[in-house]
Amino acid sequence: MNNVLSVVIILVLVSLIVLVLRNSGEKSQETFKAKVCDFEATGINKIDCLNKCKSNQNCYHYLCEEECGKCEKNNVECPWDKLNETSGDKIEPIEIKVDTSEGSVKISFETLRLKKYEIDGYLYQLYKTNRKSDGIIMGVFANKNCITCEKVLTGLDPNETYTVSVKPFNKKGIGEESNKINFVPIGKLSVYDFNINTPIEDLFENEYKFCDSN
Repeated sequence: MNNVLSVVIILVLVSLIVLVLRNSGEKSQETFKAKVCDFEATGINKIDCLNKCKSNQNCYHYLCEEECGKCEKNNVECPWDKLNETSGDKIEPIEIKVDTSEGSVKISFETLRLKKYEIDGYLYQLYKTNRKSDGIIMGVFANKNCITCEKVLTGLDPNETYTVSVKPFNKKGIGEESNKINFVPIGKLSVYDFNINTPIEDLFENEYKFCDSN
């Protein structure tokens, strides 16, 4: 009798353990599914697509690169191809890069693919990433004919994180914003690599500093 009772108890315990493990597995699957990036490629170009994707929770950079680049990889029409056919004079965004040193940053970008537009200049904006309320520093790349455009900003706090972006503009208005880059102004600045065909000029001597961000 005691043996039968022991077997029954063991069977009940095993059943309970299996039930608990099954429920736990289902919850884990639900949690995993909830964290999947469900962004679908959209935007006016790949950069815009990446910016939109990375603004979504659980959409990490490599997932966004895969989603926004799969149309080119598979040699099929991208969502922005049709938009570009009817976009008229709307200026596409550029893709910027930065090099940093102690208290300085060099912003650079290429302009070859924008030559189909009439460009009057490039507007940059810089602000403290976590303290945007302190204001925004704005300035202009005056050399509208540059191929490799570069601008060095100095006097930055090496203990702060900054965000920078650039927008092209012409008489019809301001174009789309470039990718945004967060950086800390530390390290060793790369040697200047000004394009020999279009030397970089100092832009405007005076910049528009600490404009109200609202």
